This record gives sequence, C-alpha cells and structure tokens, in this order.
Amino acid sequence: MQIPKCYIALRKTGEIVAISQLNSIDDEWLCHHCQYALIFHPSTRTSPPWFEHDILKGQPEALLRCPYLAPVNGKPSAVAKLQRLLTQLPPVMTTTLWYCTLCGLICGGRKQCPHCRTGIYSREE
Repeated sequence: MQIPKCYIALRKTGEIVAISQLNSIDDEWLCHHCQYALIFHPSTRTSPPWFEHDILKGQPEALLRCPYLAPVNGKPSAVAKLQRLLTQLPPVMTTTLWYCTLCGLICGGRKQCPHCRTGIYSREE
C-alpha cells in the first residue's frame, strides 16, 4: 500500500490544523479521519512540509479503514487518477520571443510590441 502525504492533522487537543497554519512542530499529530499517529516531515527543496501515517505505531486494522488511504469500493480515488494524468503531461514551454506582424519587429519577454504598444498582432517566434 502506498501511503499518501497528508496536509491536515489533528492535535491531541482536538484542533484540526492545516500544514500551512502550523506554528509548532513539537506536538503529537493524529490523522483527522482515523486518529492514527502521523509523522511530520519538514519542507525540502522540491516539496512543502507534510504529514505521513506512522505505520509502525498503532493497529494496522485502523490504518486499513482510514477513508483517506483506502480507496472507495476498491477503485482508485479521483486524486490518484489526477496525479497519474499530471505526470503524463508534457512540460509547459513559455514563449519568450514574439514577432509583431504589424510592425515587423521581434521583441522578447512580454507579449507587447515596443513600437505599436499592443500585443494583438504578435505571434510566437
């Protein structure tokens, strides 16, 4: 079973906290669905901070019943489908050179001709 990242946790006091609102990382964190222990992972260069179910603590049966982890009716969740689709998409290429068909000038950066001050006649170079 792949354990997905969680971005919402439950404090021992009963308060549900989003990872973006986190002000203290020293608390004990629980899953807000199944009350299973969570591990806090700090941010890295490639990903924001997240929580992960601690599979070494607690009862594995509770983890299997967690609606966050277990797909409904054995089908993959919509989030998992979307993540699979996003990994298949080609990278976004940003256009940096524009050719103004009205003036015949090539400009870089913003889609606006420096001579006619419009971008409606500009096309990708």
